[in-house]
Amino acid sequence: QMEHTTQFQPSLEQIDYIKQFLQGDERKYYCSDLKCIEGVFKPPECGKTRHKCGYILASYTSISTTLVMEQIIEEKLLMKIAFVGPHLSQVIEYLENSGASYLLLHYAPSTLTLQHSLVPILFPQCRDPLLKRDANDINCLYTPNRLAKVVWNPVQNEAPALYRFIQHFGLSYQEYSDLLETYNTKDNSEDLVDYDDIACTWLKQPTKDNLDEKAITIYEHKLANLP
Repeated sequence: QMEHTTQFQPSLEQIDYIKQFLQGDERKYYCSDLKCIEGVFKPPECGKTRHKCGYILASYTSISTTLVMEQIIEEKLLMKIAFVGPHLSQVIEYLENSGASYLLLHYAPSTLTLQHSLVPILFPQCRDPLLKRDANDINCLYTPNRLAKVVWNPVQNEAPALYRFIQHFGLSYQEYSDLLETYNTKDNSEDLVDYDDIACTWLKQPTKDNLDEKAITIYEHKLANLP
């Protein structure tokens, strides 16, 4: 195990860079868990001098990170977790530019995982985590499982056509990933991000699975398939 974890052990220079992002306002660490020491989760195994532990990067503590910390302790994995709050993207960008190997504890798909072409290594992806929940697929426990649409209650009676459109409009896992990719493209090319413009740009893109000779946009394809 040590041979593998040391591949994700930052250099002293990289560790110093990460350390400056472990605290937020009023010098409070982003990880206040009792298992964290100065903003970094350090399992007992990493306290043994003969063990060199790798690093996992995360933003904030949550139920998911707590479960991962418990798994690291139970399995006696040689991994630490550094919590860098809102600076996760900046730290990842630095490690990418320095050519370092790193592990990231983050949800997927996201603008961050798509931007850097990151892939899951611990758990295979849930078959379609945004639209259904498969009780027999344990991997779905580690991925988002529900995409909720919330509308103002009077819309149902005051604008029934709009309500039906919203009710039947859905995104597949691949479509959601493509939408995030559109955001990344716009975010890199513009100082101010216009979310309405990003949504329109995505809807105007041609469908990838269209078998007809005439190309149609995503919006036209979805509109044609509404009941």
